[in-house]
Amino acid sequence: MCTLNLDHSYPPSTGYLVKGIDILEVHDFSAIDWENILSHMNQLGRNQRLSRAELNENLFTESFRINLFDKIPMLWEIEKTLRNAALQGYHIIHIRQLGLAGKSPDEQAICFYVIALMIGFPLAANKVTGQVVWDIRKQMNNDALYQTFSEGSDEATYHTDTAFYNEPVKYFGLYCRKSASCGGGVNRFCNALALRNKLSKEPDTSWMIKLMTERTAIFQVPTSFTKSGGIETIEAKVFGHKTPVRLRLDSIESGFEIKNDLSGIALTATIREFLRHVDKPENHIEMQLEEDSAIFVNNHELLHYRSSFIDHQRHLMRIWIKV
Repeated sequence: MCTLNLDHSYPPSTGYLVKGIDILEVHDFSAIDWENILSHMNQLGRNQRLSRAELNENLFTESFRINLFDKIPMLWEIEKTLRNAALQGYHIIHIRQLGLAGKSPDEQAICFYVIALMIGFPLAANKVTGQVVWDIRKQMNNDALYQTFSEGSDEATYHTDTAFYNEPVKYFGLYCRKSASCGGGVNRFCNALALRNKLSKEPDTSWMIKLMTERTAIFQVPTSFTKSGGIETIEAKVFGHKTPVRLRLDSIESGFEIKNDLSGIALTATIREFLRHVDKPENHIEMQLEEDSAIFVNNHELLHYRSSFIDHQRHLMRIWIKV
């Protein structure tokens, strides 16, 4: 672990490097006047009351954002810290405490949305409603043809978010409302770009990087993220140029199966071998998000994983961000 330098004035932050992952620790956002922010944000809602269902890609105009930040100058300082960290390529921005504990789910979602705006532009997770804030919790009555990891409580194997999009998002944010009391739901992160570069130089592993760079994968889009609610697929490379890493193994397996394409067998076997290296202790870190904490993750370079959990009260919120 080594210390990195980041020029900032607020909030107190520490940068460091561990297992190839650049992390910025931001200690506390509880000094932010959230009530003032909510008062201004509620002006955008029906009957002067904004709900998280109304948070969409087109809610904020740039003039409204500037006006809001001018009225609460601390937001400019926070934006400088967070946006600089994103532009410098930090892999994880970890905010230990947002100061939102005890607020309603709508209020927490709105404030989390405002923080995401400091890094980039929030994108819709629900393609039908355009809603930006997505709940990560066990969906008890979901009969979708193909669920995404965020709707279940089983293990979520190493993947990138929006791997099944034509342009995967650069960052995603997670806010922890309720952690799993069972001790599950632990995240792991791996700098897959660095591991890709390392393995490409080794005689025994360069073949797998070559195949994952050259062979086109077929991804099935989870039903929750399709406009029709039906079957959709896209084709893309696991290791690309514009998007260095995009990976979701179950989506790729389903995609090749839908197309009845047997050429996917070699690719999926190679991906499994790569993931065996990812899961070696020296190649990943573990992180259990505490309640009222948040992280923003570089989705173009890191793979992330979540262990299974049995406490179905576990509840996180997620925002996808275009930088």
